[in-house]
Amino acid sequence: MRTFPTIDPARPVAGTADASPTSGAHRPRGNTSPAGPAGTAGPGGTAGSREAAEPGGSTRPATPPGPQPNARPSADPGAQPSAQPGADPGADPGADPRAEPGTQPSEESGTQPGARPGTRPGARPRPRRANGPCASARHRRLAAALGRQITAALRGRSGAESVAVLDRSHGLVCRVAGNRRYDGASVVKVTILATLLRAVQDAHRRMTPRERSLAKRMITRSDNDAATALFHEVGPTRTRRFLARARMRHTRLNTAHWGLTQITANDELRLLNLLTRHNTVLRDKARRYALALMHRVIPAQRWGVTAGRPADVVWHVKNGWLPRQGRAWRVHSVGTFDGPRRDYLIVVLTRDTPTMAYGVATIERVARAVHRALNRNRRTATAPDDRAHVRWELSDGSVPADA
Repeated sequence: MRTFPTIDPARPVAGTADASPTSGAHRPRGNTSPAGPAGTAGPGGTAGSREAAEPGGSTRPATPPGPQPNARPSADPGAQPSAQPGADPGADPGADPRAEPGTQPSEESGTQPGARPGTRPGARPRPRRANGPCASARHRRLAAALGRQITAALRGRSGAESVAVLDRSHGLVCRVAGNRRYDGASVVKVTILATLLRAVQDAHRRMTPRERSLAKRMITRSDNDAATALFHEVGPTRTRRFLARARMRHTRLNTAHWGLTQITANDELRLLNLLTRHNTVLRDKARRYALALMHRVIPAQRWGVTAGRPADVVWHVKNGWLPRQGRAWRVHSVGTFDGPRRDYLIVVLTRDTPTMAYGVATIERVARAVHRALNRNRRTATAPDDRAHVRWELSDGSVPADA
């Protein structure tokens, strides 16, 4: 079985501190014409199970200069962090994107490039910071190129956007404004489902036929009555407990209207990472069940991060689209993609876009850039255009109009 690099998707990556093409939550408005993007429909298939372990650990701070009795040697500034229990022993340590890629040349004679004066011979060079939103220890050129393409895709777009990408096969992470908060809309339904699955797991029971029916309607058709029923069943206490277990620390639950729960791109990436790797929060069977529902989303709701995907990957997606009183649209899309030598996740959140179609177009500009960069020389999926079934400019109904 192919083992992918061990990656924590929401831990800050060196040189990718929530990069943004422009500063501030809002940028000058560009072309606001509501032209809809090209359609994408998903191929058939079943959700697969992918496993990776969450890493941990940190490097020991370097010993201050000068002789110190009984002091240990200085820690290597580029040394691999020690793994915590549960880390994947087969993971490639050189592929961890938390390491800052590149090296700084050293003026010191007799030392390796980038090494601090006095470091031991053979020490790993000091990494160089990446420029742009993406970083990868092994694939620096790819990270730089993808960062430029994401920046170009967002340039001149109206409203605010956040992007988070995790590619395990390349050991690559991208982030743009990863901790900016948004009204979650129907994307919150994935969290409701995951909380339900954890509650069932804690009770040492199986899902009831009613729960299965509600979960299917909530994810595949984005049914709001089903989501509300399950949200009330699991309750706010269990939901907050799940958010803590999943380490979704920046998500703020709204108990009055679940659709107004505040989400971030980094936390959504954490959730997708949880659904696509072996972990102690959700059992493998529960993860596969959630992914299977996300793969069966109706054609009219398959827009977003699926745009431009390769023909040979299996996709799983959930979208949200919500207008707010006098504050334009919130349009979001989160998805996972796996196939031959491919295993990556994409999150794109937007707000204050003039129309739903405009928000979808922004998301799909980013998605196409990511798919193109990570899948060179692979055929793009071609499928009938399902956009005729999309109910453009109508809310997903996750929040009452008068809320």
